[in-house]
Amino acid sequence: MKKGYFALLFLLIAIFLENAAEAKSLKKGEVYRSLDRAAIEVISGDELEMTGGGKTTVAKYGFKGDKLRAVIGDEVIYFEITKAGLKDEKSGEVYYTKAALEEMRKFTDNGNGTVSQGTGLMWQQGENKKVNWDSAIAYCENLSLAGYNDWRLPNIEELKSIIDVKEEPTINKTYFPNANSFFYWSSTTSAGLSSYAWYVGFSGGSVDLIGKSFDIYVRCVRSGQGQAISHSTLSIPDTQSKDEELQKLKTFITDQWKLVSQIPPPKRDWRELVTLKITGKYDDYSSLYLFGLNMRGRASDAFASADKFLKKGDLKNAQKYADLAIRHYIESQNLFKASEEVFSGSISMTAQILEAAYRGPAEASKYGWGLMCGPKCYEVADYVFLLTDFAMDYGLEGMDEAKKNLIAKAFVKTLLKMGGISSWIENRTTHLIGGSGLYGLMDKTINSPEFQKAFMKALAESGAYSAKKLAEAGAKKVIQNSLMFVKGSSNLKPAN
Repeated sequence: MKKGYFALLFLLIAIFLENAAEAKSLKKGEVYRSLDRAAIEVISGDELEMTGGGKTTVAKYGFKGDKLRAVIGDEVIYFEITKAGLKDEKSGEVYYTKAALEEMRKFTDNGNGTVSQGTGLMWQQGENKKVNWDSAIAYCENLSLAGYNDWRLPNIEELKSIIDVKEEPTINKTYFPNANSFFYWSSTTSAGLSSYAWYVGFSGGSVDLIGKSFDIYVRCVRSGQGQAISHSTLSIPDTQSKDEELQKLKTFITDQWKLVSQIPPPKRDWRELVTLKITGKYDDYSSLYLFGLNMRGRASDAFASADKFLKKGDLKNAQKYADLAIRHYIESQNLFKASEEVFSGSISMTAQILEAAYRGPAEASKYGWGLMCGPKCYEVADYVFLLTDFAMDYGLEGMDEAKKNLIAKAFVKTLLKMGGISSWIENRTTHLIGGSGLYGLMDKTINSPEFQKAFMKALAESGAYSAKKLAEAGAKKVIQNSLMFVKGSSNLKPAN
């Protein structure tokens, strides 16, 4: 009898506690904000207004044990309730209380190359040169600064916590005076795309993915007297099917492709143009701006290539060209920034950017192209290299790289020997590739019987194929793929 009595008593207590939990409520009017500028506002005893991604929805809420349960239609979202705010259990996104956000904005210059944050984190005040993701991880783990050797690369939530949208760069310049308006690594890898990691762009506070092979900035952190801020990741299981991986990459390519098409407008104000003319800097400014525009076109072309591989279900090459697109996008950003530096009078920056961007000779050696015609060739070379790579990868699956290089050299040498192309390069009068007529000339040249005959001969002599018939079949496939690339080339123009 006593056992039954106690069992019933425990059951009643459990029901009471569950109902008591369900009866809890949040304070009306309280607002929780994420570092991605999304927000959750308590609008009544059982309703939340959730804002983010350009839309606002109302959710019913209650409590399940120690978790907040929000219901939007058929969707149920659980939040972990912490001292700092609410953490979405599925996405990892944290919505902070006003007090927690205020602590993030408190900084102390320690006078020893470090800055302490109100959260308890300690930041490296300066930063290292640009490195890839693996090197960034190693750099922070091996850093010895201000008597500490427990530095690490910050996760994305920690890195977002030092964004200050009121500043440019979007970081508190009082405490981080030498910060760059550029991308900084986080340690957070995309669970869906293991070759990508999250970054923060301090030219506007953007947060996005980038290939781990790229060289961007790094700022190290240590936990100090507090705890690491929990990080936000893509909640995609590690054991994804190929279809799921392709879908994730498709979303990434679509989103980034839109970003590439957003081009900063050139100087149009008459006062700015007069200043450039008087100081003799107009040609420098114009060349850098248009070179940046051409590089942005290459980024768009690379995304178009990635999309074609995606439609074939070729995940490896789709990722390769998506990475290349991001690389060209970063180069274009550098060039646009350099053009602004010309306007502001910082000429040294221009020289560095030009040296980095005009990498033609190194690439040319891969294809046997001498590039003796200077800057006139470089931008055209970028286009030809991208076209040739695509023609090799799209139609010659399974072929080893040595043979691909032989075919590529034969293709480029044949193309450059055609009088129309070499004459166009020599007499080129405009920096803007898209409006220069190059695409039409490429299409006409590659389509011509003269080019096709010469390419087949060069390919047969290259040794890439063991028989003439195989060489002819390979040549037709490369020609077909290169024409596909030319027809899809981006004719990006300056914004109005």
